[in-house]
Amino acid sequence: MISALAALLVTAQSEAAPETALVHSGVPRIQALADEEGVKADLQFEWHTVKMTLLDGDKVKIDAVTLFKNHSDKPATATVSLPVWIKGWSGNWGTKPTALWADEKVEPANTNPVDPVMTRFDGQLVRQTGRVYEYETTFRPQAMRSFKTSFTLPVQITGLDGVERQIGYMVPGKTKMDSLQMSFTYTQLQVFRVISQTPNWGWQVGPRGAFFKREPLNEEKPNLAKFRWYDGGFAR
Repeated sequence: MISALAALLVTAQSEAAPETALVHSGVPRIQALADEEGVKADLQFEWHTVKMTLLDGDKVKIDAVTLFKNHSDKPATATVSLPVWIKGWSGNWGTKPTALWADEKVEPANTNPVDPVMTRFDGQLVRQTGRVYEYETTFRPQAMRSFKTSFTLPVQITGLDGVERQIGYMVPGKTKMDSLQMSFTYTQLQVFRVISQTPNWGWQVGPRGAFFKREPLNEEKPNLAKFRWYDGGFAR
């Protein structure tokens, strides 16, 4: 009887925990468009850097820069896609991204929804939806172009008592570039204690932030970089 009552209590606490979805973005994708002769330019990643800054109110600001190069001797047009994913049942899309192409402001040509699917995440089957912002871009022959984005997403509230927090950032499969850098900045009042960070990419973790660098990056399989911590209010 006692065991059954304890199990019922744990279940009630778990159901009452303010769990939210993991809302995350990731490395943008680029797709060259065919010219009048049906030829597509050779467009490649050079490097990508993303800076995440923890804000009050369980939000994270994401500032990212990607450098692409046209390795062709002809001008090129392309579509650059910026994803936002929701893994779970309760989440919002955050703010609309601000984007600069070659330091000039651009607006998405399309915002495409992705059909919901059920997927396994952190050992549980969860609902996943997506939204992809698409930007139309151009290159001169052999030119390099930067794509800069800035937006704010909600932080995931998780754990049995809602005292854990998590952010994520997707690195898609078949991604090659000279350098991938990611940093996460926070204060000691916001982060009581770091729990974990994945994948094992040489994270450097301190009391005010975390950082990793991959040089070069050559990933065949997709990786969701995740950082998990106890909220600063846990100590109060």
